[in-house]
Amino acid sequence: LAFINFLIIHHAATGKWVKPETITLYHVDTMGWPGIGYNFLVYDDGRIVYVGDIATVRAHTYGFNTDGVGICLVGNFDEEWPSTKQLNAAEALCANLQYGLGWFVPILGHQEMALNRATHCPGLTWPAWKRRIDP
Repeated sequence: LAFINFLIIHHAATGKWVKPETITLYHVDTMGWPGIGYNFLVYDDGRIVYVGDIATVRAHTYGFNTDGVGICLVGNFDEEWPSTKQLNAAEALCANLQYGLGWFVPILGHQEMALNRATHCPGLTWPAWKRRIDP
């Protein structure tokens, strides 16, 4: 997994309890992708769902799909922060991925990686809570 260079944080821009199947259907039917674009979903209650093998290319960040792991916090964080449980789970997930890879992998928001494609993902509040995931 030496090809992984980034952990990229997203938000689903949905309600807090949208099922993985619903996100997958949106990605396939609306976006035309072959499957769900993320590798992990992190829910409000701290539950983490592994939805896409990190050894396969996912469609989550244009230009960085081949070397980035897509971590999506389920919810819409334009006006509010993720829950404490969700932030704790995301922080632990990122730390464990870095440990498993054996080196520091930068943690960035989708908006920081968007090549000429304006997005506010993982939400307008991202700058305020980024340090909770990447202390």
